[in-house]
Amino acid sequence: MAKSHHNIAYRPPLEQDRWHGNPKAVMRFLGRYLRPHRYATLGCILLLSLFHSSGYLLAYYSKVVVDQILVVETASRHPTSGTGHRSTVGSAERPMAPTASPRHGLVHERARVYFASPRPAGAGATLFGMFVLFVMTLCLLNVADRVAVSLRINVAREITRHLRDDLHRKVLSLSKAYHERHPPGRLLARILSDVDTMRGQLTQSIVQAGHQLIMIAIGIILLLSIDWRMAAIFIVVLIPYVCLVRFFQRRMIPVYRETRHTNSCMYGYLAQKLDAVRAIFAYGREAHERLVFRRLSNSMFRDVLTHERYSAALNMWGGIITSSATLGLFLAGSNMVLENRLTLGEMLFAYAVTSTLFAPVVGLTQISASISSLFVLAQRLMQILEEPIEVKEDPGAVPFPSPLKQGLSLRNVRFAYSGSNDSAALRGVSLHIPVGKWLCIMGPSGSGKSTLLHLLARLYDAQAGAISVDGLPLAKLSFNALRRHMSLVPQEAQIFTGSVRDNITYGDPEATPEEIMEAARSAECHDFIMQLPIQYESLVGERGTTLSGGQRQRISIARALLTRPEVLLLDDVTSALDAETERRIQETLAVLMQGKTAVIVSQRVSMAMRCHTICVLSGGIITEQGTHAELMA
Repeated sequence: MAKSHHNIAYRPPLEQDRWHGNPKAVMRFLGRYLRPHRYATLGCILLLSLFHSSGYLLAYYSKVVVDQILVVETASRHPTSGTGHRSTVGSAERPMAPTASPRHGLVHERARVYFASPRPAGAGATLFGMFVLFVMTLCLLNVADRVAVSLRINVAREITRHLRDDLHRKVLSLSKAYHERHPPGRLLARILSDVDTMRGQLTQSIVQAGHQLIMIAIGIILLLSIDWRMAAIFIVVLIPYVCLVRFFQRRMIPVYRETRHTNSCMYGYLAQKLDAVRAIFAYGREAHERLVFRRLSNSMFRDVLTHERYSAALNMWGGIITSSATLGLFLAGSNMVLENRLTLGEMLFAYAVTSTLFAPVVGLTQISASISSLFVLAQRLMQILEEPIEVKEDPGAVPFPSPLKQGLSLRNVRFAYSGSNDSAALRGVSLHIPVGKWLCIMGPSGSGKSTLLHLLARLYDAQAGAISVDGLPLAKLSFNALRRHMSLVPQEAQIFTGSVRDNITYGDPEATPEEIMEAARSAECHDFIMQLPIQYESLVGERGTTLSGGQRQRISIARALLTRPEVLLLDDVTSALDAETERRIQETLAVLMQGKTAVIVSQRVSMAMRCHTICVLSGGIITEQGTHAELMA
């Protein structure tokens, strides 16, 4: 059940994806991008393992110094004879007076005192040599660390590039229906924000986890070489540690999933409102929009706070376990020294190894939150990359039949946006559009006019019935050929950031300047383009904000005419034009489209009169069909 701070405007409930609870699928997904860089990643892990193992090396150097240079040993405190014993400290020797120390039972028998035994010759020089060796080791290990960091950054950069390329390619291959279900802002959140977050976590988490596991393995081997009981104690301590991590991970993953969902909703909200900023100003809704964004921001903040609280609790309890275990192993080692089963150097070595060994364990605890977040991000990206393509190109696709000989045909075509018959946009539509003829589609709003054009352009696939071009099923035509020979001009002109020339040549980048200006003249936009500061090279704002609605529409028409299509699909494109401009465009189209096929959605009687056939749609069905004269009779 969603929490109360999730039930707010512009934040729909989180939908569970089919990879939720399927870590194997997520691992395969991540492996697909890591596999090309497996050797660099492995090298990075090994170099970092070498660098962070310096703690083990320092512990071993300490053992050598204590046991072989300082030569600290244990000796029985009570004398073995009445003649006394000698204590050697440094190189000086002092005779000690015999004493008659009384026995005190078992306590006296187990007591020990440390004495410095004679050091080997040249102990000072050997100690300095150890110091030099240790400094050189640290220098080499730091070089290894720098190389490992460089490798990790390069791998992360390449994975990010490939992942974004794949996401962009997949988004462009998805149908119009998918984009209607998923607002652009939320897709941007996944392509930009989620991928950028993954870039910082993927290689970092994998490399950190890899070298920390290697450090744990090395530490356990070293403990086994010292005393198997110490290694057994460490392994036993790991059991509650693993249970602790799993306990918190089960709570952190859902919270982080909600966090990323709220982040996507914020992207979607901002994209929508920035696009409609003029309406916000016009109706004075600035305060309301600030309140909505504050609610979204607070919802995300509460989830982030909950996630951090779980992470802090995991680190706290993990620290308590590791500190207790380290202290316990220190006490056990000290007892072994008292019982003469370990030297002082070996005990210090074991203690240092234990302290170093728990560092990667704590590190694994800390990156467990990152790994949980990584799985959530991967699942969100998999939702896009593994999304089934609804409108697919047939493997045996054939070219567009050019020139057309028969025309376009629709037989009992049905289509519903929601997939249910009750809300069908088209209900058994059958039409034949002969080659070289113009069909005008008229009808009230919501009757299915634009849907019919989108089906002809194959932005959707009909759920029933058939659409054919010269007898060939529309689904059998290749996408490139279909888009080249059939141009759709939507009702809302799509203008891209760039120059006017870039927008006109979007469908034919290789067009010559003469062809560009000819298309512009046909669309009645050449004159106003020549009045711009640098004419065809003038930059237009995002979505053509520096142009009027009519100017945007005429550029959109020029773009379609430049491709010289066999079939022209116009979706009420003259609605934003004045009567005189519309008349000139109609006359130009009559010349340019001579012998070509056109399907035109329009509410203008003047346009309907120029078409050979008029089709009236209402409620997704054809109610009237014929010429203008026949329908007026």
